[in-house]
Amino acid sequence: MRLADRIRAADRAQKSRTFKLIASAVVALLVLAAFATYAIAITSSSNDPVTAVLGELTAEDLESENVRAVADILRSSTPVATGAVAAGVLLLVILAWVWLGLGLTFLVLALASTLVVGPLVYFDATRGFGLILAGILALTTSFVALLEGLRMILGFSSPVCAVARNVLAEGVRMKLSVVFIVMLIVGLAALPGLLDGEQFLRYRIQSFMQFGIGGVFWLLAILTVFFGVATVAREQRDKIIWQTMTKPVAAWQYVLGKWVGVSGLAAVLMLVSSAGIFLFVNHLRSLPADGELAPYQAVGSGAVSNDRLILETRVLAARRVVNSRLPTPFDYEHPDFQTRLENEILERRRTQNERFATTEAEYLEFREELLKELIARYRSIEPGENEAFFFDGLQQAKADNRPLTLSMRIDVRGNNAPDVFYRVTVLPGWQDRVAIQRQMGAGVIQNFTISPSAIDDEGVLRIEVINGQPRFGPQGQGFIATFNQNAIGLPDEAFVVAYDVGDWRLNFMRGVFALWVKLSMLAMIAIFAGTFLSFPVASLVAFGVLFVAELSGFLGKAEDYYGYNDYEGNLQLYKFIGTSSAMLMHWLFRGYSELKPTENIVQGLMLPWLAIARQVALLGVATVVFYALAVFSMRRRELAIYSGQ
Repeated sequence: MRLADRIRAADRAQKSRTFKLIASAVVALLVLAAFATYAIAITSSSNDPVTAVLGELTAEDLESENVRAVADILRSSTPVATGAVAAGVLLLVILAWVWLGLGLTFLVLALASTLVVGPLVYFDATRGFGLILAGILALTTSFVALLEGLRMILGFSSPVCAVARNVLAEGVRMKLSVVFIVMLIVGLAALPGLLDGEQFLRYRIQSFMQFGIGGVFWLLAILTVFFGVATVAREQRDKIIWQTMTKPVAAWQYVLGKWVGVSGLAAVLMLVSSAGIFLFVNHLRSLPADGELAPYQAVGSGAVSNDRLILETRVLAARRVVNSRLPTPFDYEHPDFQTRLENEILERRRTQNERFATTEAEYLEFREELLKELIARYRSIEPGENEAFFFDGLQQAKADNRPLTLSMRIDVRGNNAPDVFYRVTVLPGWQDRVAIQRQMGAGVIQNFTISPSAIDDEGVLRIEVINGQPRFGPQGQGFIATFNQNAIGLPDEAFVVAYDVGDWRLNFMRGVFALWVKLSMLAMIAIFAGTFLSFPVASLVAFGVLFVAELSGFLGKAEDYYGYNDYEGNLQLYKFIGTSSAMLMHWLFRGYSELKPTENIVQGLMLPWLAIARQVALLGVATVVFYALAVFSMRRRELAIYSGQ
C-alpha cells in the first residue's frame, strides 16, 4: 500500500465515531491516571515542601495565632488544584482535536514538536528559545482546537449560526486579524523570559500578571474593534453582503450572527491566553521566594519568608477592602455640623459679604466645602499629635484568624518630595498594643501586617496613627518625639484595611469573565459603526468610544476639578459644555470604567459575583442598545446600491 493510501486510511479512521469514542476514553484515562499519580506524589511530605513545612509545626507552635495564620496560608498553597486545572485544559484540548476528526494528526504533531523542542530545551544555549517555541506551539494548538470546537458548536442550521461560522473562518483568514493573533501568541510566550530573576518573587508575579492580563486585553480590544468593523464594512464595500442578505437573512439575524462570531473569537483567545497566564503564575509560585532556601522553606527561623507572606496574603489572594469610618459629626444632618455650618455662614456674612450663601445653590456649595474641609482636618495630623481611626465589619477576618493588611499613604502639603522621609507610628488594637514604627516617604503606599487579635468582639479595628515616635524620658514618663516638621494627611482612598475572603483562582476566573464582557460590548459597538460608516471612519469612531470608555472614570471627576463657573461664581458656557459632556460620557460608560478586573487581580482584591453581575447588567444594557441601533441601521441601508464610498 502506498504512503498516500495509508494517509487516507488513517484519516478515515480518525474521523470515524468508533475511533473518537475509543480515543476519548483512552485519553481521559491517561490524563486522570497522570493527575492521580501527580497528586499522590506531590502531597507526600518528601515531595511537597508545603507538607514538609506543615509537618514541622508542633501543637505548641500552632497555639500562636500568627503561626496558625501562616499555616492556613500554606495549606491553601497546595499545587494539586493547579495540577487539576492543567489536566483539565490538556484534556479539553486533546478531546477537541479528537472530535474534530484530527486525533491522529494531533498525535503526529505532538511527537514532531517534542522532537524539535526537546533538544532545544536540553542545551543551555538554546533553552530560552526552546521554551518560547514550546509556549508558541502549545498556545497555537489550544487556539486551533478551541476555535474549531466553537465552530462545531455553532453547527446548527440557523442564519445566526451560519453567519457566526463565517465570521470565525474570516477571523483566521483575514490578514489583519492574523497579525494580532500572532502578536498575542508570540508576546505571551515570550513574556516570561523578560522577567528579572533578581526581583522579589511577588514583584515578578505581579509584573507578569499586569503585563500579561493587561497586554492580552488591549491586544484583544484592538483586534475586536478592527475585526468587528471590517467584518461588516468590507462585506458592504465588496458587495459580499448581497449573497448573505438574499438567502434571506433578517437584519437582526445578520447583526446577531456577526456579534456571536466576533465575541466568540475573543472568548477563544481570552480563554487560551488566561489559561497560559494562570499556569505560568502557578509555576512562578512554586519557585523559591526571597529569603528561602527552597520553596516555602525560609532561611533560619519562621515558617515562611516575608516575600512569601506578602505574596500569599496580598498578591495571590482575594481580599476585601474596608475604608476607615468617620466620626458621627462629619455628616450633613448631625447637629454639631449644622451648628458649625450656621456659625461659619454668619461669620462670613459679618466679615466678608452680607449676602453670602443666601441662595440655595450657594448654601449647598458652601456646606459641601465645609464638610470636605473638616474631613481633611480630621485626616491631617500635626507633628507630635495622634488620631484614632476605626474600621468596621471585620467579624469574618477575626473568625478566620487571617492576618490583615493596612495600606497607608501619607501626603504632606507643599512638600510631597519622594526623597524626604517622615517617622510615623501605627498602634493597632484596643489594649496591649505593639507599636509599628516606620520611616515613610510622602505619596508612597506602605503596607503593615496587622494581627487579627487587634479586632474586638464587635468586628471593629482601632488604628491610632502618631506623627512622630513614642519615647520614654529619664523618669519613665512617655512623650512623642517630633522628628517631622510638617503635618501628615491620610487620604481616604489610600488608608484602608484588607483581608482574604476567597480563593485567588476563582477570583482570576471572575476577572477573565469580566474582561470578556467588556470585549463583547466593544464588539457590538464596532459592528454598529461598521453598518453605516466606511472602514477607516468606523474604526476611528469605535476607537474613540473605546478610549472614552476607558477614561470615563477620570471624566467623572470633571465636575470637581473643572466645574461650571469661574472664580467669581459666574457660569461659563465653555466650562458648562465641556463639563456636561464629560459627565454624560461618564454616566454612559460608568459600568465599563468601574469594572477593573486587571487591577483587582494584580492587587489581590476581591471581585465579588454581585458586583460583577451589576456591572455586567449595565454593560449588557449598553450592548442591547447598540444592537438595536445596528439592526435599525441595517434595515435602513440601501445595500443594493451601496458602494462603500
